[in-house]
Amino acid sequence: MGLFHLTTSSQKASAKLHRKLINVRHLALDLDGTLYLGGQLFEFTRPFLAQIAELGIGRTFFTNNSSRSTKQYVSKLNALGIEAVERDIFSSTHSTLDYLRHERPDIRKIFILGTPALREEFVEHGFIESDDNPDAVIVGFDTTLTYERVCRAAWWISKANLLLPRTPIASAPPMRQRCSPTALRSARC
Repeated sequence: MGLFHLTTSSQKASAKLHRKLINVRHLALDLDGTLYLGGQLFEFTRPFLAQIAELGIGRTFFTNNSSRSTKQYVSKLNALGIEAVERDIFSSTHSTLDYLRHERPDIRKIFILGTPALREEFVEHGFIESDDNPDAVIVGFDTTLTYERVCRAAWWISKANLLLPRTPIASAPPMRQRCSPTALRSARC
């Protein structure tokens, strides 16, 4: 996905840009690494968002990072000076919730390998978080990951419960400990 820095040094450039964007009604904008990096807003972000608002182009903020809740993303954007409300955010969490709601309404009791914010968001949407015989295992990007919870998730997955992959973890730090096959078989981890 690309982000285009819109500048209008002259009325001619502005008119040309407007003609190019006349049929664009809405943009999907990635968050971390596109509009900001960590806690630092890119210098072009505010002018870009102001320009698309001036052109009447809507926007939705997207993220595949499930470690924060929708409320946390709204707070972060507001703190960075970007006006946003919950309906402006669409995340991998929303995608998973939509999938479960429409494709697997039978799944209610879940084990979530994810941050407290992710777990709270599922509970807020009517799911029951359970370490005991869940209907499914949800795996998110977990900045609070513990060996015990990884083993527990692995145990339920080994019992053929549904695994719903959430987000790639290419940038995650390597695990220091591994859940051994023996531990999985014995269900003691």
